[in-house]
Amino acid sequence: LRRTRTELEFLQNQIKPHFLVNCFNIIIGMAEWEKFDQIQDFCMLLSSYVRYTLCDGFETVTLEEELRETCDFLKIQDIRFDSHSALQDFEAEEGLLDCQVPPLMLLTLAENSVKHNKFKVDALQLTVTARHIPGGLHGLLRIDYQDNGVGLGLEGSRQMAQMLEAVRESVLGQGENVSFGNEHIGLQNLYRRLLLLYGERARVELMPVDRDEGFKIRMTLPMVKKE
Repeated sequence: LRRTRTELEFLQNQIKPHFLVNCFNIIIGMAEWEKFDQIQDFCMLLSSYVRYTLCDGFETVTLEEELRETCDFLKIQDIRFDSHSALQDFEAEEGLLDCQVPPLMLLTLAENSVKHNKFKVDALQLTVTARHIPGGLHGLLRIDYQDNGVGLGLEGSRQMAQMLEAVRESVLGQGENVSFGNEHIGLQNLYRRLLLLYGERARVELMPVDRDEGFKIRMTLPMVKKE
């Protein structure tokens, strides 16, 4: 349990230093232009983001909280890059917003979308769909995430599927703890966290999309609600 907690917290707390440095530079720029109202709003968003990323390794949050923090993260990115992005569409069956999920689950995917599309897509739009499906004691929560970015292409999709399978094998099977360098480190960490928390019941799958329709991924985890 101690080893698992340590790894969970390590994976969860990998805040990229350059992200925070860039945010401080933005605040300095706002101060030079005396945009004091914007500084206050930006600092509130940044404070909430940092606090959220420092959750305990075994802690969970509601799906509603995760969605809210993801939207705030996108607001930070829009200020950083003077862009327009949004969680455009969210669809969930009744009662799923209070399901418990690991923090930074959707936020990691949003960060990945921004990273790979920030100078390639004028208005980044994210779509999230949550469904209850049969399986296990209380069923499973299935979350589909999609952006309207440039996508992976055939070779990129093949490598991504290979990476996800290797991560699963390294945690659950006898596979080696392979490293794919800095490529999709956020997705690697996300899948490892889900597997450490939920074991074989957790799954992350790359979903096929039509050409030029962005990137889509499906996450499946046990349905958990706090009493």
